[in-house]
Amino acid sequence: MSYKKLKKKNDKITEAYGRLEEAVVSLETYSYQYNIKIVGMPTLSDQQKAYETVNLCLNLFHKMESTDITINS
Repeated sequence: MSYKKLKKKNDKITEAYGRLEEAVVSLETYSYQYNIKIVGMPTLSDQQKAYETVNLCLNLFHKMESTDITINS
């Protein structure tokens, strides 16, 4: 295969990789848009269930006097 053909193929792959990278960054940004990270919360157990985590967070928000809390399941 000639140098020009290899370069053209490499350029196409590089361009496709760039589009893929942008799509992944966009998806990651969207998926973390509504997430929060709470540091210092106790772990109830090593195999904590989702509903236990939700209740722990609800108790925290209640103590912070937050009233606009919703849970999507």
